[in-house]
Amino acid sequence: MEGVELRRAWDYVELEEDEYTPALAKATVAWIRETTIAACMSAGHPELVGLFRRDPDLVKVTALPSLDEFIAGFADGEAFSESEMLELYREKYGIDRAAERRSRLQARLRQAFDLLAKAAYRAPKASDPIGQWLAPHLVEHLHAVGMRSLADVRGALNKRRTARWDEVPGIGEKWASRLERWMDENVIVVKPEGGFFLISAASGGAISPFTGAGLSRALVPDGVLEVLPALPSPTSSNSGQVWSPYPASQNRLGASNDGDAIALWIGARAPDNVNTQRSYRRAAERLLLWCQLERGITFAQMRAEDCIHYRAWLTDLGRKTPEEWAKAGWKLPAQQWLGRRGIPRDSADWRPFEGSMAKTSIAQDLTILRSLFNFLHEGRVVDGNPWLLMGKGNFSAPFGARDNQFTSRSLTVEQRDYLLSGLDLEDEIEARLNLILWLGFGCGLRSSEMLGLTFYSLKITPERWALDVIGKGDKLRSVPLSTPVKNALLHYMASIGISLDFVIRASSGLDEGEAVQPILRTQRGRRARGIDGRKVLSTPTSAMSYQSLHRVLKTHMESKSMALETHEPISAARLRDASTHWLRHSCAVQALKKVPLNGVQKLLGHASISVTGRYVVEDDEALADAMEELLVPNGKGVE
Repeated sequence: MEGVELRRAWDYVELEEDEYTPALAKATVAWIRETTIAACMSAGHPELVGLFRRDPDLVKVTALPSLDEFIAGFADGEAFSESEMLELYREKYGIDRAAERRSRLQARLRQAFDLLAKAAYRAPKASDPIGQWLAPHLVEHLHAVGMRSLADVRGALNKRRTARWDEVPGIGEKWASRLERWMDENVIVVKPEGGFFLISAASGGAISPFTGAGLSRALVPDGVLEVLPALPSPTSSNSGQVWSPYPASQNRLGASNDGDAIALWIGARAPDNVNTQRSYRRAAERLLLWCQLERGITFAQMRAEDCIHYRAWLTDLGRKTPEEWAKAGWKLPAQQWLGRRGIPRDSADWRPFEGSMAKTSIAQDLTILRSLFNFLHEGRVVDGNPWLLMGKGNFSAPFGARDNQFTSRSLTVEQRDYLLSGLDLEDEIEARLNLILWLGFGCGLRSSEMLGLTFYSLKITPERWALDVIGKGDKLRSVPLSTPVKNALLHYMASIGISLDFVIRASSGLDEGEAVQPILRTQRGRRARGIDGRKVLSTPTSAMSYQSLHRVLKTHMESKSMALETHEPISAARLRDASTHWLRHSCAVQALKKVPLNGVQKLLGHASISVTGRYVVEDDEALADAMEELLVPNGKGVE
């Protein structure tokens, strides 16, 4: 607002927890501006939005000294009135029109800030008129098609057929996405026809209304409703108030239904981690569907008996024959809950489960549900947590299954080298695959951490290269780049037309546009046309998606496993079972053979060293030989 240079402003406000970078400073200014604009709408002052949309970088800064600086240059300046000094100033410098415009803008901004500071904040509600919250030009277009409340807008957004929202002329894709993101962030939701509550599903289908733009979808796709029976009506005598079991005015969350509560829980406990959002959404969604379709109850109506039945139901699903399943007394046939892997959530073939769940997966789901109900209890949504009465919910491994879940899901050095062999590093797709493998095997990165890497993640010094990685809980750690990983990175960069000089320059952060570019990229947009109309290769710019990463790795592992089927069937089976996370496990197991336990803990970003300790594995023969030598020195046995 004052036209102060960014670095000086950063130092002035003393943001000690963050080191200054141009990219971070610009992002902070943008965040402050958008937050202020949101405050204008929530305070009922949409007329101030245009004022705060003025980009600070576009406010002209005069090269002339300010009036205060001019007065300070006089030894006896205080003896003159301000009007007299202003007259002297104009005699010397003339009238500075740019400075006057800037001064008027500053005065208006100060008045606006004062007005916002005194205004009372109230969260938007679905029943509010759109003119109270939305910018005037949006209100005009929405009124033209008969929309009056925020609920009207949310309902129409949920049903829009195109990204441009052609049903509302004049809005366009950009503003439609902004509207949807704002409604997600403020939890503006409506109940559609058919009975399922609409919840935002950003980031590949995860319920996460607080993390960014994404298409809102039904919790269950419309096509599934033709297979799964409809819910009891809200006034049904056997179900009670299905959609409003707890008044929003009486709980700390402001939730009025289970869908509301799930969205708020994920927004509060997993705002940024896409993988955690996916796990939380999946476990909560499954329970929500079971409660509604199998029991006809809400979360607030759950008791210990329901929890016991749900655990038994999860254990039976996919394991019992249709006759055994029906005899157990479950309402819906098991096959109505099961579907193929990888079916899009908006497909009629989508189902909540892909098959029977392993006992460890069931235990993990129950752990997540305990966390959900703790949150609901603290928010006064439910009167207690029935899952706590179930104990820890762990399942003992069957007899003979002694392999540790971490070490048994890792690959040997030979299997690692086999996966890396035969890749053509001149080919951009195979060079990318080579880098993904090395980021897992050589750095122990999670898939979300790989996809989050940008050039600014690189820390390059004459001595070494490293990665700044943001892991679980937004914790930052430094991961060294060994020579194979560094070479894999540079091979991939060269294959898509990015030079070493660009990598080094972009990693410095001096140019924000370069620094924030992703390292792993999709192939979309790789081919373009030159000025002569002929097809040419261009550098891809879009970040690789989680689905694409998973697909590329699984395809490669299945392909490599097929070549081993005849002479090494056990190794072939392990490669078919392997996932992205196996690369991380493999890195940990191999690193512990050379690196101290606390070093591997730092590498992987574990909060507790006990978690890292689970990767420790000893070769049975080496352990037996060591104990024999310790207890029977020099090979002398005991008679």
